[in-house]
Amino acid sequence: SSKYPCDLTLSQLFEQQVEKAPENIALSYEGKEITYRELNERANRFARFLRKKGVEPESIVGVLLDRSIDMMVGIMGILKAGGAYLPIDPDYPQERIASIISDSGTCFLVTGMELNQKLLSTKILEGSALEILIIDSPDREFENEDGGNIECVNNSSSPAYVMYTSGSTGMPKGTITTHYNISRVVK
Repeated sequence: SSKYPCDLTLSQLFEQQVEKAPENIALSYEGKEITYRELNERANRFARFLRKKGVEPESIVGVLLDRSIDMMVGIMGILKAGGAYLPIDPDYPQERIASIISDSGTCFLVTGMELNQKLLSTKILEGSALEILIIDSPDREFENEDGGNIECVNNSSSPAYVMYTSGSTGMPKGTITTHYNISRVVK
């Protein structure tokens, strides 16, 4: 049985892995690969961008993206910024997406250009104060930020993500999971 450092966040644990094997492949998806160092640098840039936008410790940030390297950059960036990510499946019915966003109280939604066009065409978020952050926009505003590790502003008992139930018994409910509760089961 290994001793688990229960006082570290997921992003701190990730940074330890980056230090151990920076040039190893962290992700491989649809023929694209990214090393731990590259993923860490992009996530740090995105985290700084998120903090400038107003993401602070325990902010809930929606993630409406298809599986991709950008999705992982977004999730790690949210965690590094101190926020908790809220995964939203792009295939959910539009009403469910709107309901989750409204109920969660998130002020930010990380998405892609194509999915944003779909959201705009359905008008489900019309009148919402939600700030939409396009992670794959051509200008990639965040790429100009510093890629070095960002100061950690949360701890292992801070929320890491919010998951909504299926709603089979009525209204879907959000459950919050902490950094510690995720990492303690991964050894």
